[in-house]
Amino acid sequence: MDPEGNEPYKQDSVSTETVKPPTPPSDPAGPPQSQQYPQPAQQKKKRIPLSSNVKLALLLFGLAGATVVSIIPKLPASSLDSAPPFWIFLVAGLTVICLTGLLFWYLSRLNLGFGKTGLLLAFFLSATIATIKMVLAPLGMYVANQRSPFTEDLFDYNSGTYFFLSGVSVLLLYLLVFWIIYRIIRRHLLSRTPSLNSVPASAHRAHTKRWIAALLIIGAIILTGGGVLVVPLIPGLIAAGYVSIVFSGLIIPIVFAIGLAAFFAYWGLETVSAQAVSVNSAVLLASFFWLGVSLIILYHVFWIVFMFTLTTIWPFRTVSSK
Repeated sequence: MDPEGNEPYKQDSVSTETVKPPTPPSDPAGPPQSQQYPQPAQQKKKRIPLSSNVKLALLLFGLAGATVVSIIPKLPASSLDSAPPFWIFLVAGLTVICLTGLLFWYLSRLNLGFGKTGLLLAFFLSATIATIKMVLAPLGMYVANQRSPFTEDLFDYNSGTYFFLSGVSVLLLYLLVFWIIYRIIRRHLLSRTPSLNSVPASAHRAHTKRWIAALLIIGAIILTGGGVLVVPLIPGLIAAGYVSIVFSGLIIPIVFAIGLAAFFAYWGLETVSAQAVSVNSAVLLASFFWLGVSLIILYHVFWIVFMFTLTTIWPFRTVSSK
């Protein structure tokens, strides 16, 4: 106390510790909606759910396959014959199948989630399509040409334009069948596991885009007087002409191989669908579908390169329609 009897002033010590705000009681319902992390179903979906390693492997596979099928027809053979020897088709088919095997061996090491059975069925599907495009279809065209020369009407059957248009037209048929099988399997998957049937946030925008596209198509039909309707028929006509030529040469083996490819496609998608249920992810089935689409496109690219190279050495016999 001071002489006047008052207590001395005591200055409170300021704590240097950081004052933490009180922790709110935990809410069993989780954090507020604004602080919740987006769920996988709410995240932006990729258009092609394939990893960069898979895309790189497909790119290298495509480059290697296109290079090989362009070299095989130039191997020592008698170019004086009117058609290439059978071993040219056989070597091309076996080489592409071996490259496919190397591709799937690499894919099996990436742990894609398809399972061993799913990858094996995908390989069988790919090998069957490779056999059709590299062996049966080219051989069928040459067999049909040996029976009767091709009549040139719109295209030169030895030109790259014909092979490109034919390859693209038939590719659309392959993709259409594969897409239909995929949609059937996907519908079964979503019916068995409703939790996978999530509507993306952009559903309304996609619906609006479809309406805009429909209006543009209707406008084009009106402006052209209906002439634009003929455009979608052109790939169908080209594909029909190509299929008729191939079937006239080797109908039974090709029909059997196509049926076998459809069987492997359905079985493979069904197997991966079961895997998707076990991991509760529909993206797994979509990844398998896009892998199949990529391989189907590459095999048709191989066919275009192979046929164009073949016909530069062994051109088809043609007659003018005039």
